[in-house]
Amino acid sequence: MGARAPFDSRARLSASVDCTAHARSADLVLSVVAAVLAYYFRDRIRAEFGLHEWLPFLFAGRRSAGEHTFQVCVWKVDSRTHAELDEEEEEPAAGGVVARGMQAMGIPTFSGVGPLRAKGYKALFGQGGTVLPESISVRLCYGGEELQRTRSQQAGSGGMFSDVYLFQENFTLSLERRPGTVFTVEVQGKTSQGADFSSAVNFVADRLDRAFQRSSEAACKPGYVMDQRIADTQVVRMRSSRVDERVMTNLGFHHYPGSSGGEIWLAFCDMEEEEAASNWPAF
Repeated sequence: MGARAPFDSRARLSASVDCTAHARSADLVLSVVAAVLAYYFRDRIRAEFGLHEWLPFLFAGRRSAGEHTFQVCVWKVDSRTHAELDEEEEEPAAGGVVARGMQAMGIPTFSGVGPLRAKGYKALFGQGGTVLPESISVRLCYGGEELQRTRSQQAGSGGMFSDVYLFQENFTLSLERRPGTVFTVEVQGKTSQGADFSSAVNFVADRLDRAFQRSSEAACKPGYVMDQRIADTQVVRMRSSRVDERVMTNLGFHHYPGSSGGEIWLAFCDMEEEEAASNWPAF
């Protein structure tokens, strides 16, 4: 019995060494996974914990300096903002079921004692909020310099009696990001009186980072196609005739109210981040 004791000790020692090796391997795998996740969600971590404020050199983000390549999708411009639509929904419909049906079809109705309520015919009658020009285009500017411009679109391109200008255009931009420089998306046109119309959305650094973050989070939401880049998915769905705002929101699109009326739907996607993600090894 005593002769077997050294062998038992060596067996126990070997088992202990094996357990330690397995534990170290597991720790290494977990560390690699944690590092990959931290890199992928670095912008969200930076924003949530405010790391860029007290450790700016470590957590300033790759987009804080140097040349940055990204995609901008211009889906559509709505004549009315979501805030205006919410106000209209809170108002009682006049005239019962018939009036509500007429309003849903975009046909002007009378409230009995109030003014003409024009929805689909707003541009014709000039009632109910800001009136956009009959034809508009969208400019992408950085620091006051125009980078790209869409084709002109007329009201009603989203359907009959519609207040929607449908663009469905995407641009890939490469620019040197300069601290304090504003990226601007501007809706332009001429009113029926021949006056210039402009309604802009300004993107400072934090607002632009949030726009990129929406696209980064799209892979975790319904509507994302596995093994397809977010930038490609955004373009394909934007140009589809069968798509709704909920799906587009899941894919990183967001509605931005203009400074002088109207609301534009945009998506910003970091092409460099997309390229880095596509090169990661599968676990």
